[in-house]
Amino acid sequence: MTAPQPQQGAWSAPGAQRQLDPQFALPQPPTRGELAMRITTIVVMSLAALIIAVVLFLAYLGSSDVVLLGSVLAALIPLFVVWMVVWLIDRWEPEPRILLIGAVFWGGGIAVGGALLTGLVREALLPGALPAWWGPSVEAPVGEEIWKGLGLIVIYAVARRHFNGPTDGLVYGALLGAGFAFTENILYFSSMWQEAGVGGFVAQYFIRGIALPLLHPMCVSLTGIGMGIGARRGGWGSALGGFALGLIPAMGLHALWNVGSGLVQQSAGILGLILFFAVVMVPIFIAWIVTIFLLRRRDARIIVERLSEYAAVGWYSPAEIRMLSTMRGRSSARAWARRSGKRADKAMRDFITESTRLASVRHQVVLDPSRTSKLLDERLLLRRLGELRGELIQAQARPHGASSGTRPGSGAWM
Repeated sequence: MTAPQPQQGAWSAPGAQRQLDPQFALPQPPTRGELAMRITTIVVMSLAALIIAVVLFLAYLGSSDVVLLGSVLAALIPLFVVWMVVWLIDRWEPEPRILLIGAVFWGGGIAVGGALLTGLVREALLPGALPAWWGPSVEAPVGEEIWKGLGLIVIYAVARRHFNGPTDGLVYGALLGAGFAFTENILYFSSMWQEAGVGGFVAQYFIRGIALPLLHPMCVSLTGIGMGIGARRGGWGSALGGFALGLIPAMGLHALWNVGSGLVQQSAGILGLILFFAVVMVPIFIAWIVTIFLLRRRDARIIVERLSEYAAVGWYSPAEIRMLSTMRGRSSARAWARRSGKRADKAMRDFITESTRLASVRHQVVLDPSRTSKLLDERLLLRRLGELRGELIQAQARPHGASSGTRPGSGAWM
């Protein structure tokens, strides 16, 4: 399968900067999907905010103003850490900010509320009938991971064009887990502070806020990676299959920590817990970081492979491919654009983002040529990229762009 061929006369004279032929222009991309995504996300955040408010009120009833406020502030720190980690990962193909915030709200509100509701229903149906190990080893890992993971399905349903692969799944999953951990941490911190004083709070914070801020994000990200792999290879069936497979390691890791830490702490105390963390959990965290690195490298390889197909028929230059395939090249291009003004900076940022999406869409088309919706996405992205290229060419032609060492029409900004 070859990339779409440029129309006859689509490019300017040889050696000049190339532009898309107006004959290829399509109507503006429909906004109905984006509008539905925003409305759904706002509804989710509103419902989640209500649930979080109820949870905070319940926590307040069992504590005090100082305890609750201190617990909220303490829970914000690991949430901020995870957000910054995700921001670094997401720089390659930035997702809509509203989706990222919505993922945090789903995890912190709806997933927490769903997990609490599941526990109440189980208690009502089977009061005291289950052994003590059931909760931490089965109910929490299974119920919590399903409720958190349902947020991935909602995101895929309302924003499928922004859920193109495992890296997207990792980003959304990590934020779903971070939101869940935020609300859960408030409950743990306030409860321990009230029961054991400041010393108990500090001990609890060391475990949940310093040693394990990435546990919940990492678990849900495994589900997201599985769903992202399925989404890249097919439609709903493949995505849901990947979701189901991704739940297995997510539940397993969650259960491993709950059961392992509980047993070790009972038999060997806090020193045993620290040893368990160092021997078992730290290698898992390292493996997760290595996975992120490998996914990023794979995404860069897809950029080169798929956009080179367009370069072969004239849609991109080799210099553009080199720029788009590394963060260093992208940073250099953004630096040039910033010197040329805000409009050029935004155009360059969008050019990089849309080119990354084009490579991902093209990869999906190659894996499954029957996905006609992706073929339409491909054409719409090419049209949008043509518009952005025109804005960047105009920025080159302005005196400021020329003074920065670029020659209009040369493509030197790449």
